[in-house]
Amino acid sequence: YVIGILATSVLGAVTLGMLPGTGSPETALRFIPDDLQASADRFGLGIAAGSIFNLANLMLTKGIQMCGLAVAFPLCIGTALVFGTLLTHFLEGGDGSETEPALLFTGVAVAFLAVCMISVTHRLKDSQQAAAEPYEMMSGLTLSHQ
Repeated sequence: YVIGILATSVLGAVTLGMLPGTGSPETALRFIPDDLQASADRFGLGIAAGSIFNLANLMLTKGIQMCGLAVAFPLCIGTALVFGTLLTHFLEGGDGSETEPALLFTGVAVAFLAVCMISVTHRLKDSQQAAAEPYEMMSGLTLSHQ
């Protein structure tokens, strides 16, 4: 699967990424020359972000296998929404100059309450399938770091 995705990405980059852009040939967008302008640390950050995203998708898939899409997906995406929003808010200053903190934290609290309710409902439904919840939570935490 991963090899197929990599091959498709490379094929798309070297074919569609090499089409001439608008304007003069000097300003035409080209995949390889444009890509080589980035520094090595940016390549490393891109690889790290892709690896984290892949890990999150694998954990989501495991959660779906263990307890179904109707439970795993909301738990994963809800957890990613809550922790990703908080992480972004506090890492980017969180001084409230661009956001309304009351609205932001009210929305995050409602999303967190929804995640908790899904988890409680699932635990009441079937305790055996509830063993999969850590996979969805870890997947959501991993996605929130994107």
